[in-house]
Amino acid sequence: MTELQEFTANILARKEEELSLLLEKATADEKARLEAGLMAISEKERAEKAKLDSKFALETATALQGIDNKSRNAILSNRQEQLRSLFDKAYQAMANWDSQTFNSFLQGVLEQLDKRKHYSLQLGEQSQHDLNLPSHVSLNAENIPNEAGFVLEADGVRYNYLFRALLTDLTQDMMGRLSRQLG
Repeated sequence: MTELQEFTANILARKEEELSLLLEKATADEKARLEAGLMAISEKERAEKAKLDSKFALETATALQGIDNKSRNAILSNRQEQLRSLFDKAYQAMANWDSQTFNSFLQGVLEQLDKRKHYSLQLGEQSQHDLNLPSHVSLNAENIPNEAGFVLEADGVRYNYLFRALLTDLTQDMMGRLSRQLG
């Protein structure tokens, strides 16, 4: 029976060795599968982190741009309001010009005109002054209601020197410059 025991012991030893090899292979395979899974999870986490970082950077940049825009718009709005206030004061000052100042302004405009044409002068209701008009300019008796300044007309062309219109044009020009400076 020794031979039988030896034979059985050999078979058992071979089976143990086979099982040991199978166990080692299964353990190695499981370890490799686990490492591959962990790598995949780690790679996915890195990709998610990169995606979140990118999204955060974009949101931050957008928020900062929004803050910059609001700040620039607030500054522009404030400056525009100051400019409007300044031009409102300028309009009030011009509307309250005395006859000498008004005539001086009018003469400055009339000197630039073609003296060979005849002009009709229509005054704003708030600009009733004693005038010294040259012979090529006649005064229209009808006033322009609620306005200061004047309008000249020759050959169907109207030259608007109403103070509000002059200041409005200047205001828009100045606001455009302010926008470009802040832009």
